[in-house]
Amino acid sequence: MAGRGVSRGGIWPLVIVVVLVFLTSPAVAQDSTDALIGYWRQNGEAVFMEISQTESGFEGVIVRADWTPGLVGSKVYPMLAYNDDRKRWIGRMLVPESQQVEDVELTLKRNNKELWSKTLSGPRTRVKWKRATPEEVN
Repeated sequence: MAGRGVSRGGIWPLVIVVVLVFLTSPAVAQDSTDALIGYWRQNGEAVFMEISQTESGFEGVIVRADWTPGLVGSKVYPMLAYNDDRKRWIGRMLVPESQQVEDVELTLKRNNKELWSKTLSGPRTRVKWKRATPEEVN
């Protein structure tokens, strides 16, 4: 084999790595989608939302708010979509205090147990959500 330009391991390890990278790329968006759907609790607060898939993408709706029951039913994230280039969720967020809708970016963190939200327009607003169970919500 000397002189043929093929290393001792051959080309197969390289082919396997390329195939694995190619096959796992679309799965990132699907994994992120699966991880996003469900119940979330605002960090340190008794406010819970449910993120679900709709016809136009995804939305986050407040399903429980112990200290401000008027928030229940509010679409805090009326529109979310996964951005492959940024590897984050991009959309809109309703800021309850001002009733303004701002551009927002959401990032799944800590093995998909935390969801960090930050506004991209308007005043800088950051919200941290933690994964919640249906038992916590009810």
